[in-house]
Amino acid sequence: MKKRLALLLVGSMVLSLSACSGSQSSSTGTVSGGAGETTTGSAAPAGDAVKLGYFGPETGPNSMTGQEARKGAQLKVKQLNAAGGLLGKQIDLVVYDDKGTPEGAVKAATRLVEDDKVSAIVGSQLSSNVQAAGDKIEKAGIPCVGTGLGPVWLKNGWKYFFRSQGNSESGAAPLNDAMEQVGVKKLAVMIAQDEGSISSAKLVTDEAAKRGKIEIVTSEVSQNTDTDWTGQLSKMISAKPDGIFLSVQVEQAGPMIKQLRGLRYTGFIFGNECLGMPDVRLVAGDAANNSIYYAVHVIPDSVEEANSEKEKEFLQAFVDEYGALPIGDVAYRAYDAVTIISKGIEDAGSVEPTAIRDAIKQINGLEVLAGTIDYTQFDNGEGMVGTQIFITENGRNYLLDKYVTEFGAPSVN
Repeated sequence: MKKRLALLLVGSMVLSLSACSGSQSSSTGTVSGGAGETTTGSAAPAGDAVKLGYFGPETGPNSMTGQEARKGAQLKVKQLNAAGGLLGKQIDLVVYDDKGTPEGAVKAATRLVEDDKVSAIVGSQLSSNVQAAGDKIEKAGIPCVGTGLGPVWLKNGWKYFFRSQGNSESGAAPLNDAMEQVGVKKLAVMIAQDEGSISSAKLVTDEAAKRGKIEIVTSEVSQNTDTDWTGQLSKMISAKPDGIFLSVQVEQAGPMIKQLRGLRYTGFIFGNECLGMPDVRLVAGDAANNSIYYAVHVIPDSVEEANSEKEKEFLQAFVDEYGALPIGDVAYRAYDAVTIISKGIEDAGSVEPTAIRDAIKQINGLEVLAGTIDYTQFDNGEGMVGTQIFITENGRNYLLDKYVTEFGAPSVN
């Protein structure tokens, strides 16, 4: 495991270095460092290609996971092109860096819609950015499969938006079950100030309030650019909670957990899917032990430890293409988003956006990495529900139920 984490750390350093360059070339199409100039890779001529768009954080505080999402989308496009493309044409993926900001997302969406005239879009993993860019995309009538987990952006009444996996609402009840299972009575909360983190925290704390078994003793906030949380964490610890819930982005989670343990907090740490990212264990080390969180995907330490044959095939292809396992589950989400869009194009037999939208709405039973997509059971672009609960212990990620079966109920000093 240490060797695996060391390789991931090298991967993180490479990602950080690549985030500093303005633009990149891609074998799958046009890649931009922002909403300005673009650099064209070895893609098919525009008139002969199926043109798809992608926007996400290539730079900024969420660049590490953003670059992984772009890789996931590009990998699926490369596989499709190798198999003959779509409707007899190669696929050109046009990528824009939204810089991790809502303003950047609006600029990226505007370029994709007005200049590139894409047939469909893979949306950012930052729910606040999908929310910000949504009106522009919706008014243009372009189908968008977003990868953000916050439920809010699919509650706008938009007709062209879909999600590539379940939203964060799916984890609220199971996480409360887990907190009750390990004996939490008092909970302190830290909330990063982005739409996804705020939404995640509200869902979990509202569920706790509804049940009436867990008291929220204090709630603190952090900005996504913060690097020191001593004041907030000290206040949380002084409230003497049985558990601490972190609703933050992955870039914050590792350093925050390490700082929390440095302040001599030894209790359970709870959170969303960000706590299952490999980078958290890389940064936090043993401090990440006794973390319990909900997630659809938790990246294994090797291809062989994949939870399904489909995941194993994806991970092997990712390693073959990029030299290492993904360091964030957003790679899964974006890969699935392209899978969904390609299915819509195939079923529509057209690259006309509304025809693609109508075909995606009828997808029922499509197997993706997240599970089985069925958009016919919802009327707002959701395609599945459900999540699992994991625990990090002894430097590894386990399904909580499996951990309890093998080692007994988790406990802390």
